[in-house]
Amino acid sequence: SFKEAAYEMMIFIGTSNTNQPLLTGYLDKEANSKFEVDRSLLNEHIFYFGFPKSYLEILKKITLNCKPISGYCEYWYGKGGMTPSINKKRIGIKVLTGKEVQKYYQKDIHEKWFIESSFLSEDDIRKANLKKVVVQDIVAHLLNPIPHIKLTATIDEHNQFCFNTVMCFSGNEKINNRFILALINSKFASFFYYYFIFNQAIRTMHFMPGYADLMPIHKNYYDYQFHFIDLVDKIISAKKANPSADTSALESEIDEKVFELYGLTPEEIEIVKKATA
Repeated sequence: SFKEAAYEMMIFIGTSNTNQPLLTGYLDKEANSKFEVDRSLLNEHIFYFGFPKSYLEILKKITLNCKPISGYCEYWYGKGGMTPSINKKRIGIKVLTGKEVQKYYQKDIHEKWFIESSFLSEDDIRKANLKKVVVQDIVAHLLNPIPHIKLTATIDEHNQFCFNTVMCFSGNEKINNRFILALINSKFASFFYYYFIFNQAIRTMHFMPGYADLMPIHKNYYDYQFHFIDLVDKIISAKKANPSADTSALESEIDEKVFELYGLTPEEIEIVKKATA
């Protein structure tokens, strides 16, 4: 829903003329609100409800200048049904679960899980051995000061096998893992996903194939991505030394560079900041 209060959602259809925008909106107990949606923004993934025009202008900019991350790197969802095969005797390959994935670091847990390679396919082992960005599958949905989400990701450089509470991306010579990590952890990504992918959902949201692979990569990303590597390395280094280290200044610097890459105006940047506060 667009507000915390419960209300009915509805679509206002304007005209069959393809040159005219569609009217969408919602109806609550007191009134209804209508919003125009450019037909060019409609796609097979989502029908946009209740966005102010200023939000839709950001969406237009993304649609015009970006392509999904699915066309740039290998990605996969962790494997399910494997819990009965785990052991806590440190035999085999380390297992990574969503609860261990924190923003820019991996949380140490008391009883680390392992799995013997005999339970895994060749492709499972290949993916475990890849350097990769790992993301919590369950998306954190926060209500204060306004409803918003926060995506949470880090780097796995320890050849871990991921369970299905983790989404994985593996960069290559064209797209760097540090860039992918910076983008996923940015305010821009959380704004994009909450409003344009999850459509302001009020129930559990999963960062999994069908959603995660729609991450927009700007056409000018290649040369620009190297601006992020040093910043990400500094954050990771600080978190390794102390998981509670305050890296907010570095993260804010990443946010500003992401805004610059995606060509957001000062007004649009303010929209994203307020929507992800």
